[in-house]
Amino acid sequence: MAPSLPRMLIDPAALRTYLTALIASELDLPASAIKPNASLRRTYALDSVAAVNLLFQIENDLRLEIDAELLVTVDTVEQLCTALVALGGDCSS
Repeated sequence: MAPSLPRMLIDPAALRTYLTALIASELDLPASAIKPNASLRRTYALDSVAAVNLLFQIENDLRLEIDAELLVTVDTVEQLCTALVALGGDCSS
Protein backbone atom coordinates (compact mmCIF):
# COMPACT_ATOMS: atom_id res chain seq x y z
CA MET A 1 0.00 0.00 0.00
CA ALA A 2 1.38 3.41 -0.98
CA PRO A 3 1.90 5.94 1.80
CA SER A 4 -0.91 8.43 2.09
CA LEU A 5 -0.34 12.05 1.21
CA PRO A 6 0.20 14.29 4.20
CA ARG A 7 -3.02 16.04 5.20
CA MET A 8 -1.44 19.39 4.33
CA LEU A 9 -1.43 18.49 0.63
CA ILE A 10 -5.13 17.74 0.76
CA ASP A 11 -5.94 20.93 2.66
CA PRO A 12 -4.36 23.98 0.99
CA ALA A 13 -5.19 26.17 4.01
CA ALA A 14 -3.21 23.84 6.30
CA LEU A 15 -0.38 23.77 3.78
CA ARG A 16 -0.36 27.57 3.59
CA THR A 17 -0.20 27.79 7.40
CA TYR A 18 2.64 25.26 7.51
CA LEU A 19 4.62 27.08 4.79
CA THR A 20 4.11 30.45 6.45
CA ALA A 21 5.37 29.13 9.80
CA LEU A 22 8.33 27.36 8.17
CA ILE A 23 9.39 30.43 6.17
CA ALA A 24 8.96 32.69 9.19
CA SER A 25 11.14 30.39 11.26
CA GLU A 26 13.84 30.25 8.57
CA LEU A 27 13.85 34.05 8.30
CA ASP A 28 13.56 34.60 12.06
CA LEU A 29 10.31 36.55 11.66
CA PRO A 30 6.89 36.15 13.27
CA ALA A 31 4.48 34.18 11.10
CA SER A 32 2.14 37.18 11.09
CA ALA A 33 4.79 39.13 9.15
CA ILE A 34 4.69 36.72 6.19
CA LYS A 35 2.04 37.70 3.64
CA PRO A 36 0.85 35.05 1.14
CA ASN A 37 1.41 37.13 -2.00
CA ALA A 38 4.52 39.08 -0.98
CA SER A 39 7.79 38.31 -2.76
CA LEU A 40 9.92 36.07 -0.58
CA ARG A 41 13.10 37.36 -2.24
CA ARG A 42 12.33 41.08 -2.48
CA THR A 43 10.13 41.61 0.59
CA TYR A 44 11.79 39.23 3.03
CA ALA A 45 15.29 38.91 1.50
CA LEU A 46 15.08 35.13 1.21
CA ASP A 47 18.48 34.11 -0.12
CA SER A 48 19.55 30.93 -1.91
CA VAL A 49 20.85 29.26 1.26
CA ALA A 50 17.56 29.83 3.08
CA ALA A 51 15.63 28.65 0.02
CA VAL A 52 17.58 25.38 -0.12
CA ASN A 53 17.06 24.88 3.63
CA LEU A 54 13.32 25.36 3.09
CA LEU A 55 13.31 22.94 0.15
CA PHE A 56 14.99 20.19 2.19
CA GLN A 57 12.67 20.75 5.15
CA ILE A 58 9.56 20.68 2.96
CA GLU A 59 10.74 17.50 1.20
CA ASN A 60 11.39 15.86 4.55
CA ASP A 61 8.17 16.99 6.24
CA LEU A 62 5.86 16.27 3.30
CA ARG A 63 7.69 13.22 1.97
CA LEU A 64 7.97 14.75 -1.49
CA GLU A 65 10.73 15.00 -4.04
CA ILE A 66 10.83 18.59 -5.26
CA ASP A 67 12.78 19.77 -8.29
CA ALA A 68 15.21 22.53 -7.28
CA GLU A 69 13.90 24.53 -10.26
CA LEU A 70 10.86 25.24 -8.11
CA LEU A 71 13.03 27.60 -6.06
CA VAL A 72 13.50 29.74 -9.16
CA THR A 73 9.95 29.68 -10.44
CA VAL A 74 7.99 30.50 -7.29
CA ASP A 75 8.40 33.63 -5.19
CA THR A 76 5.43 33.78 -2.82
CA VAL A 77 3.86 31.53 -0.21
CA GLU A 78 0.76 31.29 -2.39
CA GLN A 79 2.76 30.20 -5.46
CA LEU A 80 4.64 27.65 -3.39
CA CYS A 81 1.40 26.30 -1.93
CA THR A 82 -0.12 25.95 -5.41
CA ALA A 83 2.99 24.19 -6.73
CA LEU A 84 3.09 21.73 -3.82
CA VAL A 85 -0.60 20.91 -4.11
CA ALA A 86 0.00 20.23 -7.80
CA LEU A 87 2.80 17.79 -6.91
CA GLY A 88 0.36 15.90 -4.72
CA GLY A 89 -2.35 15.86 -7.34
CA ASP A 90 -5.55 17.85 -7.61
CA CYS A 91 -6.87 17.80 -4.07
CA SER A 92 -9.26 20.72 -4.34
CA SER A 93 -12.41 18.82 -5.27
